[in-house]
Amino acid sequence: MQCLGFQRVFHTICCLTIWLACTGADQAYANSKQTLRFTHISQEQGLSDGSVPSIFQDEQGLMWLGTSTGLVRFDGRHAREWKANPEDENSLSGPLVSAILKGHQNYLWIGTSGGLDRLDTKTEKIERVAMPSELSFQQKRIWSLASNINDRIWIATQHQLYLFDPHATNQQGFTAIKLTGDSGALLRSLASDGRGGVWAALGSRVFHLNESAQLDVQFDAASVTPNKARVDASIRFMQLDNQGRLWLGTQTGLQVWNIAKPEPKLDIIDKQINLPKERIFAILMDEAKSMWIGFGGSIGLYRIRSDQTEQPIKIEQYKNYPTLSSSIINNSIASLFQDRTGTLWVGTWGYGISLVNLRSKSFTHYFHLDEEKNSLSNNNVMSIDVDRTGKAWVASYGGALNYLDLETGEAQHFTSTQTGLRFMKALHLETERRLWLGGDDGLTLFDPLIKRSQKIPLSPSSPSAGSISSIIIDRHGDTWAGSGNGLYRISPSLQVTTYKANPNQTGALSHDTVDCLLEDKEGRIWIGTKGGLQLWDAGKQQFIQAIRSNSELKNPNSLSIYGLHQDSAGRIWVGTSTGLFQLNQHQDQWQLKPWNKIKGMPAGWVISIQEDAVGNLWLGAEKGLVKLSINAISARVYSNFNGPVTGSFNFGASTKAKDGRLFFGAWGLIAFHPQELQDNQSLVQVVLSDILVFNRSLKNLSVADKQIQQTQQNNYVSPKLVDTHQHNLAEIGVNTLIHEAKEIRLSPKYSMISFEFSALQFYDHKQNRYAWQLEGFDNEWIYGKPGEALATYTNLDQGNYTLKVKAASSTGDWNETALTLKIKVFPPFWKSWWFISLLTLSISALFIWFYRFRVGFLKRARDQLEQQVNLRTQEVQVQKEQLRREKEIAEQEREIADKARHDITLLSEIGREISASLDIEAIQKVFYTHVSKLMDADVYGIGMVDWDQRIVSFDNVLDRGVPTKRYYRHLDDVNQPAAQCILQAEELNIGQFEYNNTVVNHTLQDSVYNQRIDNSEVTRTNSGLYVPMLIDEQVIGVITVLSARPYAYDSTHLDMLRTLGAYAAVALDKARAYERVKLTQSKLVEQEKLAALGSIVAGVAHELNTPIGNSLLVASALKEKNDEFIQTIQSGNLKRSEMERFCRNSTEAVDIIVRNLDTSAQLVASFKQISADQTSNQRRRFDLAKICEELARTLAARIRREGHQLEVNIEPGILIDSYPGSLGQVLSNLIINAIVHGFDSGEPGRIVITAELANKSLVVIQCRDNGKGIPQKNLKRIFEPFFTTRLGQGGSGLGLHISYNIVHSILGGNIAVHSKEHEGACFVIELPLVAPQITN
Repeated sequence: MQCLGFQRVFHTICCLTIWLACTGADQAYANSKQTLRFTHISQEQGLSDGSVPSIFQDEQGLMWLGTSTGLVRFDGRHAREWKANPEDENSLSGPLVSAILKGHQNYLWIGTSGGLDRLDTKTEKIERVAMPSELSFQQKRIWSLASNINDRIWIATQHQLYLFDPHATNQQGFTAIKLTGDSGALLRSLASDGRGGVWAALGSRVFHLNESAQLDVQFDAASVTPNKARVDASIRFMQLDNQGRLWLGTQTGLQVWNIAKPEPKLDIIDKQINLPKERIFAILMDEAKSMWIGFGGSIGLYRIRSDQTEQPIKIEQYKNYPTLSSSIINNSIASLFQDRTGTLWVGTWGYGISLVNLRSKSFTHYFHLDEEKNSLSNNNVMSIDVDRTGKAWVASYGGALNYLDLETGEAQHFTSTQTGLRFMKALHLETERRLWLGGDDGLTLFDPLIKRSQKIPLSPSSPSAGSISSIIIDRHGDTWAGSGNGLYRISPSLQVTTYKANPNQTGALSHDTVDCLLEDKEGRIWIGTKGGLQLWDAGKQQFIQAIRSNSELKNPNSLSIYGLHQDSAGRIWVGTSTGLFQLNQHQDQWQLKPWNKIKGMPAGWVISIQEDAVGNLWLGAEKGLVKLSINAISARVYSNFNGPVTGSFNFGASTKAKDGRLFFGAWGLIAFHPQELQDNQSLVQVVLSDILVFNRSLKNLSVADKQIQQTQQNNYVSPKLVDTHQHNLAEIGVNTLIHEAKEIRLSPKYSMISFEFSALQFYDHKQNRYAWQLEGFDNEWIYGKPGEALATYTNLDQGNYTLKVKAASSTGDWNETALTLKIKVFPPFWKSWWFISLLTLSISALFIWFYRFRVGFLKRARDQLEQQVNLRTQEVQVQKEQLRREKEIAEQEREIADKARHDITLLSEIGREISASLDIEAIQKVFYTHVSKLMDADVYGIGMVDWDQRIVSFDNVLDRGVPTKRYYRHLDDVNQPAAQCILQAEELNIGQFEYNNTVVNHTLQDSVYNQRIDNSEVTRTNSGLYVPMLIDEQVIGVITVLSARPYAYDSTHLDMLRTLGAYAAVALDKARAYERVKLTQSKLVEQEKLAALGSIVAGVAHELNTPIGNSLLVASALKEKNDEFIQTIQSGNLKRSEMERFCRNSTEAVDIIVRNLDTSAQLVASFKQISADQTSNQRRRFDLAKICEELARTLAARIRREGHQLEVNIEPGILIDSYPGSLGQVLSNLIINAIVHGFDSGEPGRIVITAELANKSLVVIQCRDNGKGIPQKNLKRIFEPFFTTRLGQGGSGLGLHISYNIVHSILGGNIAVHSKEHEGACFVIELPLVAPQITN
């Protein structure tokens, strides 16, 4: 406990030391702290002159501005100006308008440099008031006006005070009030006491006159400065406050007098206020009872806040800063005024007007100002932290480190030499003597007390790796620093551990750019990167990609994480490149829930997050500062803070102070207490600013201006100077000012009309909101964008409408008391009642006349019509009969055309079917099927010519659908039409046979009557068609079509049969050629098989020769030894050693013989199996390795003879249910093909057969050689029949073609070849382990 107490005392001493080092002397004001933001009205917004010494607001809310060149009426959108013209009685009496006062009824009193004027606000007519004749022109200048009673007013001229009664005649209304003062003293200011009396300042003397103009109080302001000239105390402005004090603005500063007592004296507050001793032009007490003091020259504007409590007086200064657009427009103040919405108007000399909203409590800004050395060092605020004393450490990019007094706005600067950094981006206050700083120059540990820093050695691999953008200290005392190229962890002993992104390393960072860090309440470390959000696993010392995708976020790792924050309820909020997310935990998984679709939430990034005291979130977002009400699930955007904001928010540049204030870094530092924020809830009045027809303004002139125009016309003023807009306004029924118009009337020529509105909320008026509804046309309110105040309607129908308009400020509520304008739209003359009535009468009269004329005409026409009807009836009957005949002819022609189209279609179909077949019987069947559909064919058939035997064979002839027996025609029988047709190669159309054509030759010797196959008689025919079938001008046959009817055929039938003959001739020729090819191919295939088998036989014979020869030699030797052994036995000289030697030799010989005979037996068995397989198509289950080895043994002799090697590298156990003979033939062909074509003569080669299972149902066999390869041009043709590169050298060109057919059709597989020249060839066979069933 004692140690803890000592530590607290030590921290307090450190804080006090830092505060003393950071605060200056007795500077009372720090203008870098801006609590108000001003908007401006200048000549760019339509103000003709920048000097504004007087400001007034009338009952309608319109602003009246007195300038040095005239009077201006301003409605927030347009300015109306009155000038002074000595020659015009209806103009101002002088150019300088120094005072404006409300008069009785609708009048305004205007005090100018030339006298007093009265303006009627209803007609805007100006009437000059005749001033006392004893006054010179200079003495007529009016400085100030104040109200008396009974419509009388107090008037302060150059040196004289008057009480003016407007109801008196001529100059009798002016009553001079004598005041005693210094010679030449000016009467510059009047202040009404609210009871009809007035305070008047003549020079330095102050007088009070009651409502009856009796003097009751006076004092001298110069009496308090006896050592100064009296003129220095001359009073320029006076203002009463609510505590009985009179504030005097003099030539040399401010005096505050207590006038509540009979004897006025300086108030105690006068000594507490220490303002500059300069001229004061304006003083105002606002509705909050604060006093505003406007100085001339370069001093600017002051606000003094005081009350009756013991709280100290607060003084704030507002000056113009050229680099700060939200500052006051100029330092030379001319006038002050607060309007009904709480807006303060600050008129200046020469620069226009500044406005500020005093009813709203808004944000405090701290800026870098070039004119203020104690302001922030740079406006680009990157990071903030508030210490225990309530002062803020502010890191700026490119500026010094700032220690900011939030109350005064003064900042102490720590240079880059002291901090070790120039471009700071992050800071973290660990203790009062340990301040972590990070930026583009790396990471330092700074001690503010001794103003020294310690550089942390990071050893970055790139410049971005040393750019620190985020810093936190976890509960273990480790410091985490995120950079542009990795993450650093610094232990309390300053040992640095570096973490980098590595896609090949488990547990590495997902991205090198780390923008934010967070340690949550459970001690988890969250890392926000450009590659999503990661979690630090302290146990495994690695990073986890903890975020899982969901239906609302498909790819969370693609998010760029900009900000992290955990609120008081434990919820973790994530600011990203696409908006705000909430991090939710479901069991062991984390998911991101988006909040970018809630009401009021703007689109865009969220970069910083803070929570206020009531649980609302405040977001530094792309569109501005966003307040998120979590319970209400709604958001509000502060797109401006009492005016536009420059710049955008920065990464991590936000914090929360202990008193609840929130701080955000943008262009400058923004500070606010969320519970103290207050909007200006004043209801905004709206007026009609202009009416436009076809986008042309009809803004009306006042009645006075009309009278001026009349005077100008009487004086022959150029018509170009005469405004004609009022003529247009009169046409629409507006005879008064636009903003007072209640009703308009539109004729048809006003088909496009626009209404422009203006809200009488002048502060930041471009953000005012408008809504309008034209009742009778619009079904609901139309809400325009901020600043949009133009409603346009076109082609309105006739009728009565009511236009309603309401407005609201950028932060306030809608004023439901809407502006209303009645609109009556008149119809065009052709829609008026009198025009419609006249038109109805005219049409009725015309109809009656037409009816009578028509009846008479019809009677005359009826008789003529009867005659014509009779005549026309006869003509129609004739035409009807003619049309009937033409119709019959047309139907006949249509039937003929339809039949022709049908025949052509059928011929095309027959031709396609005939041409598509290569089978002779199929071709004849097609002919027989379709020919009867084309023509009357009782008997039809095809005869084929045998030129060797000179006969025509009719093998298939149909007699009315029944086949006849085969018969022949002799070519030598020239009387036969078939013989004539063939010999002459010409078509025959025989209309009537002169003989019995049923006599035929059933054999080559006999001639009998033809019969059907059922032995019935054939049909006796009388006419027929004969068409030869020609191929290369040689007749191969004849087509005959016979009919029992004589003359049954014409040229059309002959043409169709000719076409069929051509089709049939070509198809039959192709079919015969195909039969010949098939026969030849079959023979060649058999030859190939026999050749392959012969090769196998020769190889087997060669292989058998060696073991059999060896066996024979050993057997012969054994016989000799046996004979010798018998002789030895018979001689009786047998020895035991000889006996044993004989037995050993015999055993060895027998072993040799057995081995050789076993080899021979195996060769014979292999030959028998291969011969059986290749000579049959038996299907069986076999081992692929065994089949290939047997094949290799049968071909071994030839391979060795040729000097080549054959290797079989196949693992046993690959079982195939297929056709081993077919497979052996394929492999044999491939091996022989490699021997014959793959190797050059005399060069040894190597052939390798391999196989492996591709899957459970497929085996891949490869036959590879190292020969000369196959040329690229031959690869595509390698499997074509009869393709060989050894034509005439024993190559048939069918080996590979047969292999291709066997693999595809029998084995059910695929075969392909891969080869490059001089690199050998590889044949790849893919076979199913179970071959498909084949049928013969």
